[in-house]
Amino acid sequence: MNIFVLGAIAIIAYILQIFLGMKQIKNFNSVYIRMKRKGKVAIGRRPGKIASGTILLLGVDQRGTIQEAEMMQGTSILARFKPRPQLVGINIHQLTDSPVLIKENKLTRQAAANAQKIYLEVERGNH
Repeated sequence: MNIFVLGAIAIIAYILQIFLGMKQIKNFNSVYIRMKRKGKVAIGRRPGKIASGTILLLGVDQRGTIQEAEMMQGTSILARFKPRPQLVGINIHQLTDSPVLIKENKLTRQAAANAQKIYLEVERGNH
C-alpha cells in the first residue's frame, strides 16, 4: 500500500477519535449540569487503561440521599451515560455498605467508593 494512503487513513482515524471524544465530553457536561442544577453532585471514577473505565455521577440532596444516578462504563469513546435507578434512595454515607451495591460489578463498586470518599472529604472541608 502506498504510504500516503496509510497516512490519510491514520489522519482520518485520528480526526474521528477527536470528534467522538468531544461528543463524549459534551455528554458528560450535559449530564453533570442537569444534576448540578438540582443540588450536589458526587463524582466517582475508576479509570481504566486496559480494562474498562467507569464514571459514576450521583445527584445528592441536603440529607445525603441519592436522588439521581448515572454511570458511563466502557473502553471506547462510544460509551454514554446510563441511568442507575437502583442507587436512588440510598444515603451516600452508607453507599459502600448497601446490599444493592454488592450486586454490582467490581468497577461500579470502586467508582461508588471513590464518589463516597470524595463526597465525605468535601463535606468535612478537606478537599
